[in-house]
Amino acid sequence: MPISCEQRVRFKIPDGLVCQVIKFVWLCILLASSNAAGDAPATAVKLVDGFSSNEGTVMLLFNSTWGPVCDDGWNLDAASVACRQAGFGPAMTYTTGNRYRTRLRADVMHLDDVRCTGTETALTDCRSRPLGQHDCRANFEAAGARCSVLGPSRTPAPDWNPLRLEGASREWLANMSRSTFRLQGVSYGHGSSLAVIAEVSNGPAGAVCVDDVTLREANVICRQLGAGQYGRFLHSFQISDLTLDGLTNSSRPVLLLGNCLGNETLTRQCVVYGSNRGVPCKSSALALGVTCTSDLPDLVPDTQALQTSVYLAKVPLYYMACALEENCASPMAFELQKNDPHWPFANRNLLKFSSIVANEGTRDFLPLRDTGTWEWHLCHMHYHSMEYFAHYEVYTRHNRTHQTFASGHKASFCLEDNACRDGSQPRFHCSQDPTERGTQGISPGCKDIYLHDLDCQWVDVTELPYGRYAFRLVVNPEYLVAEASYSNNAIICDLYYSVNHVSLSGCRLTHPFEY
Repeated sequence: MPISCEQRVRFKIPDGLVCQVIKFVWLCILLASSNAAGDAPATAVKLVDGFSSNEGTVMLLFNSTWGPVCDDGWNLDAASVACRQAGFGPAMTYTTGNRYRTRLRADVMHLDDVRCTGTETALTDCRSRPLGQHDCRANFEAAGARCSVLGPSRTPAPDWNPLRLEGASREWLANMSRSTFRLQGVSYGHGSSLAVIAEVSNGPAGAVCVDDVTLREANVICRQLGAGQYGRFLHSFQISDLTLDGLTNSSRPVLLLGNCLGNETLTRQCVVYGSNRGVPCKSSALALGVTCTSDLPDLVPDTQALQTSVYLAKVPLYYMACALEENCASPMAFELQKNDPHWPFANRNLLKFSSIVANEGTRDFLPLRDTGTWEWHLCHMHYHSMEYFAHYEVYTRHNRTHQTFASGHKASFCLEDNACRDGSQPRFHCSQDPTERGTQGISPGCKDIYLHDLDCQWVDVTELPYGRYAFRLVVNPEYLVAEASYSNNAIICDLYYSVNHVSLSGCRLTHPFEY
């Protein structure tokens, strides 16, 4: 009769130690397999057979096979979990009974009796029958969802690196931010252009980095140089071409600045880094230049006109044909146009409003592009002079994170003087004749009026869940046209959106930096 391993260990037979090792290893294997069996398997979710990517039958990946979820117990909370797992926002609606007519194997159903609270990160975190066990008919009981669509999420830069400079350590940036510096403007080239030269910590003069400088920073630079109240144009020069007296540090820029609001009096009030050994600058071969002035336009949007004009409209896509050419719809509308043969009859929910923009400055607000480069838009029968005049956004704020849910924009299809206060004369009038470009701009003391019934004067909120949000309107959002002040270029409101009601409240002027 053979001696068992247990007997060898018990009676201290010489090779009993070998048995002990074998038993220990085998026990570890059993424990590992037991733990693995207890963990929820890794799964993924996708939506299929919808006319757009944010809707369809919910399919779950399990054991390397995609399968449906049974609609027993399926509700909006469960659909929201599936939507987030698929990379979208919360569910707008949920469907049952294989609403999207997906062709499925009758015997495959990965989840049944799903019970979610809505806070789970995956469907397998919800209560349900064990994976693969069900009493459903796949072709008649498959669950589905239509998800909201999230836009970009913005998290503020860390306090120690507000310009998000790559490869920069906290200590290095702290040391550079403490550097002392002096700016001087030296005439360069033709006209009134100034090359901005910096002396850091009493070191040799060098160039200023162009990376993060906008017309906001130009305003502050001009004030500090005493060359004018505002910056009208930005320029860049090759550092190697600068042969200015005193420019002895010509290898790379020695000063980097950004994040100005535009109303500061000194660049030190912005984010500034200086080093005689060079600052982290992507455009290290270029030097900054500015043109200063004492007269600029100043756009101010009308808060009351926005707040009192907002309403909801349900519009078929065939009425939006011209607007679609200008991308004035959510991405899902374009997916419908591509995939659904009946797309012209699909309705879109539009948040419509009027925007009135006044020029309270002392100079004409003119499009950045020259008249000869304006583009004729055949559908709307007018010229486009600016690609991006206004930006509209519906978003939420939580723990300093800004999450976009829906957005829109306005091309400057017809900048003109629609109304002027006493003493100001309208001078800009658009043309609807392709052979006559007309004039576009906003004179001081005049207003450009976009009423709510014009194309693109809306945000497509079809995929927006009902609830409370923030709404933002920004004019000249890319700071491409110089202004005397940017602190009044945005309006922020509280938005309430329900099935049959929408309202804006608490609208106020602010800087586009604020969310």
